[in-house]
Amino acid sequence: MRPAIEGLERRISPESQRLAFGNPGEAGRQARIVALADDIMGFYSELLEVSAQLRAQGVPPKFRRLADICGEMADAPLDQFRDFIDRIIQQLDGVPSAVREKRPVTLTKLIFNIAIDENVMERHRQEIARLAREKQRGTRRSITKSVKNEVWRRDQGRCVDCGSRERLEYDHIIPFSRGGSNTARNIELRCEKCNRRKGAQI
Repeated sequence: MRPAIEGLERRISPESQRLAFGNPGEAGRQARIVALADDIMGFYSELLEVSAQLRAQGVPPKFRRLADICGEMADAPLDQFRDFIDRIIQQLDGVPSAVREKRPVTLTKLIFNIAIDENVMERHRQEIARLAREKQRGTRRSITKSVKNEVWRRDQGRCVDCGSRERLEYDHIIPFSRGGSNTARNIELRCEKCNRRKGAQI
């Protein structure tokens, strides 16, 4: 979407408008006005396409909320664009009669501001952060079966602290949150009690 918006900024710049509509008191250039209108409507078509693609994508359930928020983000420029077109139409409504009556016509600059609601942006940031935390937790749990077997054999199926064989857990020596890996060198067997005690000391 960003390239489309940046392209529109160039196409409806004050200089582009001046070349199309002329300086005050000058006649406009029909071909440039048509090209400017085509550019504007082309941008609208691109926005519609982006919005449609966002809604047509089949996403896993865990990404559905993020997809819906992205859809809201795409809707905002569409609504603002429609308001922009309404303002243009209001300006141009009186042009045909003014031309017939040979009255001067004053057109104001075409200003199109795109802004996405800050609440939508904040929900987008929160959802990205939630998915990142969920991914981190999922990766933490994804110790392979072969690594588990290797750790079990090495630690002889006992807690490395107290020797218990009850309620054993696979514990990271260097915590995953601090860059610890899921390799056998970084994992030990600990009973639940010793693991909680170690966790409280980190």
